[in-house]
This record gives sequence, C-alpha cells and structure tokens, in this order.
Amino acid sequence: MYVGYEYNWATNFFFFQCMSSRTRTGDYITFTPRHCLKLAAVAPCAQPVRRNRANVISMDTAFIPGYNRFPANDFPRLAVSSRFGTVSMVWNDSRFHPNGDILLQSFTLGSLQRVQRRPTVLDRPHNGGLTMMPALRVATRSGLLDVAWYSRSSVRTADTSVKAAIGVSPRATATPRNIFITNRTSDWLVNNSDIVPNFGDYIDAVVSVTNHWPFVGNTFYIAWCDLIPVLPAGPARREHCRARSLALAATAGILNPEYCYTRHSDTSGGKAEQWVN
Repeated sequence: MYVGYEYNWATNFFFFQCMSSRTRTGDYITFTPRHCLKLAAVAPCAQPVRRNRANVISMDTAFIPGYNRFPANDFPRLAVSSRFGTVSMVWNDSRFHPNGDILLQSFTLGSLQRVQRRPTVLDRPHNGGLTMMPALRVATRSGLLDVAWYSRSSVRTADTSVKAAIGVSPRATATPRNIFITNRTSDWLVNNSDIVPNFGDYIDAVVSVTNHWPFVGNTFYIAWCDLIPVLPAGPARREHCRARSLALAATAGILNPEYCYTRHSDTSGGKAEQWVN
C-alpha cells in the first residue's frame, strides 16, 4: 500500500518551532508491503519499509476569494500505474507563482526512487490566475493519468472552472495539453453554504471499472461542486454537486503547538489525519 501525506501543513506559519529547515513542508509517500497488512492485534511491521518526499512551496497562506476555509492546503493525491511501474503524486504548489500550479512527481513501485528529476507542471500558463485542488485516484487501463483541478483565469475574480490534463504519462517531463471540463464558470463569492469548507478540500476523480485485469477502463469521471444553478437563482441559492458526483467534506483538527500537522490519503481511496512530531 502506498500512502501520501502533507507534513507541516498550517503549523508552518502558526508555530515558530515548525518554521525551520528541519520541519520543511513536504508531501511524503510511503510504501508498506502486503505482509505488513495482515489483520492482527499487533501489526507485523512497525513502520513503512520505504519513504520519500517532494518538497512543497505551500499555498496554505493563500487568500482564495469565495473559499471560506483558511488555510488552504497542498494535500497529495496518489495513483498507481502498473504498466509504467510507478506510483504518482499530484498537488498544488506555489514555487512558480504564488497562486499555484499542479505538479506531478512519480516514483518507482517498491523502491520509491524518483522518476523525474524535478516535478512536472501539469497546468498550462494562465497569466497569473489560480490553480488548486487536483483530483487523481486511479490510472487508466493504458496506465496513463487523468488529472483535474479548479482553475481561475485571474486572482481578481472568484469565477472558477474545472480543467484537466488527460492521458498523461506517469513519466512525463513536459506540460501536457489541458482541456476544460466545465463550459461555464462558477462564482464562488455568491455561495450560500452552511458548511466549512464550502467547496471541500478536494475535488475527486475515478476511472471506469472492468471485470478483467487491470480492472479499469479508459473512461474518466470527475466530481466537483459549483454554483452553476440547476434551479432558478434566488435568496436560497446554494452550491451544487454536479450529477454523477459526490461531495467530499473534510474534517478539521485542532492545532497543537507541540506538533506539526499532517493530512494523508492512500491508494485505497482512504483519507485520515494525524499529528506527527
């Protein structure tokens, strides 16, 4: 099993002891082999057998108009490609501009050696707009990756689209072509939501299944929430989750000054949160 998690999220600007080079924010990936996953009162393995990381220039201090949760996040999303012998991780990152790009870093199965020398940018230049919350879960039958994300053409607007890069090789080193999933933008500033975060911590994606190896097809399904109305707009206008989709609502932890916060997701689709020293 492969697990990805973001280390030192939010604590990297709240607590002085989490601001040093020893606690640098990063997206980690671990590998735990099958023999460690036996159901037992005491786990056969004390910890994962392999671990690696990608350094993250975090977006957790970014101000995102219309998004009612602070801080934002850089949580990693994982997918295994048996055909390419890789496990890949995507996340949003502000190293190239402060309002984000979607980055891809792949690792070899088992050894977790980096495939690319440096992360690959998946989103095309958007003239200073905003890119965040990538969705990735399963490689296609061909072993390729379909990745979607929220996108804005400018930081001066809350009008939000969903874009994607389709059929990306896990070993890619060049930015792929991008397409629009939505044909209309959604204005997050007019949202009337009774939850926090109002647009979740994720959008989500999945690939169609088959009854033979590798048990997936080549059809990509993407789920998100937006404000394009399915009913006439009015005082009670609320966000909608698109048809064929599920809304994901994350739970929030209470910050503890003695620890640096971590969120993780694994290749089984599970998500959890924990504190690590």
